[in-house]
Amino acid sequence: MRESVAQAQQDPGFGSASATKSGHCALVVVVVVAMLMLMAIVLLVLRVVMVVVVLVILLVVAASLSWYSAQDQRQDNARVNPNG
Repeated sequence: MRESVAQAQQDPGFGSASATKSGHCALVVVVVVAMLMLMAIVLLVLRVVMVVVVLVILLVVAASLSWYSAQDQRQDNARVNPNG
């Protein structure tokens, strides 16, 4: 016991390894939690982006079908009434 006390008095870094180790573990835990939270946010943003992309694709398809339907209607009207 006296030896460890004497060594602690002589060496200011004696016994600080456990403090450094626990500080390192705390840093690792903070980094892991931050990465998990960031991953959750990224997945949420990705989900929103995918929904927006699907909605835009559906809107383009609906607009195209509407345009083609209007074109067909014009052609049918031109066949039925050639003079306008």
